[in-house]
Amino acid sequence: QGQLVKKGEPIARLLDTDARIALSETQAELAIRAAEVEAARAEFNSAKIALDNPIRLKAELAEADSALSRVQAELNALPAAIEAASTRRQLADETVEKKRLAGNAVSGRALREAKAKLATETAIAEQLATRQPELLRQCEALRRKRDALHEQLELKLEPKRRFADADAAVKIAEAKRMRAQLAVESAELQLARMTIKSPIDGRVLSLQATPGKRVTGINPHTEEGSSAVVTVYDPQMLQLRVDVRLEDVPQVQIGQKARIETASVQDGLVGEVVSVTSLADIQKNTLQVKVAIVDPPDVIRPEMLAQVEFLAPQQQGEQEESEDRMRLLIPR
Repeated sequence: QGQLVKKGEPIARLLDTDARIALSETQAELAIRAAEVEAARAEFNSAKIALDNPIRLKAELAEADSALSRVQAELNALPAAIEAASTRRQLADETVEKKRLAGNAVSGRALREAKAKLATETAIAEQLATRQPELLRQCEALRRKRDALHEQLELKLEPKRRFADADAAVKIAEAKRMRAQLAVESAELQLARMTIKSPIDGRVLSLQATPGKRVTGINPHTEEGSSAVVTVYDPQMLQLRVDVRLEDVPQVQIGQKARIETASVQDGLVGEVVSVTSLADIQKNTLQVKVAIVDPPDVIRPEMLAQVEFLAPQQQGEQEESEDRMRLLIPR
């Protein structure tokens, strides 16, 4: 008590274990959110490239065109293949007939081979005959697929949707990172508040807390003084609470000069009225007036007793009166 302190000087420290843990948690959360932003931006860049150059759609369209061309070529070559198969089947049939007419001149094995070849050619011819409707259906399906892929390539619906989703994901990730950053700043502020610093250049009036005492913070519902650790005042901004009799209150004016006398100072002090309060004392029949001490000396402390004399304001024209003013003499 009575110690001089500078503005920003540490005057008390609170236990900061919980505050440090909370700060570490918020910093870890911020790192996670920052990584999410990077991942969202990477996805956004990929979606933008896919929108500007849809390689996948182009590849699928080229593959569909190639498949359609293969099936179309096979369909175009089908009539010639059917005719060739029919010719081979007819020749195989004639060969079988000739060997059957030859009788014992042809071995049984040769006849069986001829019949087997005839069966094979017959199966091939029948298969080719049924192949045409299937190829027509494949051509139609591939043509529709190609047209759909071409339309997709023109509209780019999927790349646009992916790009919009990636853009929204980046904004969401950045908002979460900003919220995490605010949480870190709040935790840093809370940790900084664990060190109580003097708000002004002043002098310690009283110590409200002792080491080990629990403080509850600023709460209007807590007991008086439970949120304070030190009371500090500015020695250059001292005021007096003066009890003025009610009949003298009309003579007190804001800015009025006053003479202050106290036992701690031999010479009188200069004061100035700064406010006339509404705090009346019924028992004393007085009203409280605030008087500021002009340039108070270091020996002045709060709660000291003093006596105040209010100086009458200088009347206008007093200095203008001359010594040879006129006088009126009245008989005794």
